[in-house]
This record gives sequence, C-alpha cells and structure tokens, in this order.
Amino acid sequence: MKISNQTKSLNVWNFTHVLFSGEKHRQFAVPNLTVKRSFTARNTGDLPIYVAGFNINGLPCEGYGFRILNCGAFHLPPHGTHKIDIEFTPDFT
Repeated sequence: MKISNQTKSLNVWNFTHVLFSGEKHRQFAVPNLTVKRSFTARNTGDLPIYVAGFNINGLPCEGYGFRILNCGAFHLPPHGTHKIDIEFTPDFT
C-alpha cells in the first residue's frame, strides 16, 4: 500500500485562520490556525486490504495536533484508492 499526495497545483494546503474576540477591550486570543491536507492510500497489490483505523501515538484518530478526519475503517480493493484527510492545528501555549 502506498500513501501519497500528488497534486497539479502548487497550493496544496488549505488554511483556516480564526481570531476569537475577547471582552470589551477587543483583546484577542491566540489565533487558531488549522492546516488541512489530503493523501491517497493506494493498494498496489493483488489482494484486498482492510484498514481498521488510524492511531497517533496510541490514540485513535488524533494526537500531537494532528487529526484524521475520515478515521473510520475501510476496505481497499486490489488496485483501489481511498482519500485520507488530515488536519493539523498547532498548540501555541
């Protein structure tokens, strides 16, 4: 199985930048910057593959600021593909 990111565009990251306003004095919290990227899992073999899920450092679907959006189990038929979306939100604290 191969996991790759092949795009024809140079802009492969999607940025979401949100500022949360504070109280009356317009104090702003630290911005929440989330980066999203899609990868493709490709079964290059002749047998089907069952992916039960994803763990990051033993935690299901997320860890260290990373989160797998479509984290559920899936079957990957021979020579089939499946899109995997991953977000990263840094912790500025």
